Amino acid sequence: DAIRELEPAIYAACEQAVAQGKQDGDFFRVDRDAFAASPSNSIDYAVMEQLANLPSVPESVVVPLDAGWSDVGSWDAIWQILPKDDADNVGRGHVLFEDAGSTFAHSESRLVACVGTQNLVVVETPDAVLVADKSRVQDVKKIVGRIKAERGAEATDHRKVHRPWGHYDSVDMGERFQVKRIVVKPGARLSLQMHHHRAE
Repeated sequence: DAIRELEPAIYAACEQAVAQGKQDGDFFRVDRDAFAASPSNSIDYAVMEQLANLPSVPESVVVPLDAGWSDVGSWDAIWQILPKDDADNVGRGHVLFEDAGSTFAHSESRLVACVGTQNLVVVETPDAVLVADKSRVQDVKKIVGRIKAERGAEATDHRKVHRPWGHYDSVDMGERFQVKRIVVKPGARLSLQMHHHRAE
């Protein structure tokens, strides 16, 4: 009720996203477009901190808490909470440091080698590679906005896509071809697709 009263646009967008969502195997997927229409306000700030001023919700209580909390909302915040080597580096995955300092490197698949880096965030995933000054990681939102405007699908579509029958990984793609690695769950099946401009 508090969300509906204090942030009706968020409430309406979420309600519509659930109503238009669908079951997908073990997942319930909300409707992407409806959810994206929600304002990007923080529920903590927009609702929880306003409860004391909301007479329609008399049983609510919000108290300050100083517990060393971090919402780990950035790569720099992750670097701050993880154990570091002698040069203040944090490596996750297949990562090597050489004369690097205060660098956070995360690898999901390939080797990431950081040589002489200082105060950087390096994140490698199958979808993309991010290299940023640690003090500017909040500006990633700007890059994502540009990717959405200039490159479209790369901002929202992932290489690995989960389906009720398993998942596929788009290994390579061109104007008239696409190569996928398909993993089918035991007992599951998928239909053969037909394309006019490429073989399957």
